[in-house]
Amino acid sequence: MEKTLNFESLLVRLGNDIELVNEILHLFKDTIPEQVEALKSAVEEKNTELIQYAAHTLKGSAGNISAEKLAVTASVLEIAGKEGNIVGAESLFSIFLKEYKELEIEIRKLF
Repeated sequence: MEKTLNFESLLVRLGNDIELVNEILHLFKDTIPEQVEALKSAVEEKNTELIQYAAHTLKGSAGNISAEKLAVTASVLEIAGKEGNIVGAESLFSIFLKEYKELEIEIRKLF
């Protein structure tokens, strides 16, 4: 089962360099709100092409920090956008926001 934040995986992937982990997580915290806003706008505009693009970007960002749940949901959102499935994308976006909030809490616990 996917974790909200697989800290152990992130630490191993970054060579057990805790300073680098902190830097990466701070960078994520600083850049992710703009990416989430782009996805929210795409969903509100029912623009499946932009949903696909924004979800793809978020999938990469989440994957980079081992935010497994968020990465999986972003991947499914990307597919919904690619398939033109706006109803599915709207439902998935609600799940995405819940998982994003959980991730914010997990990251805050680390600092």
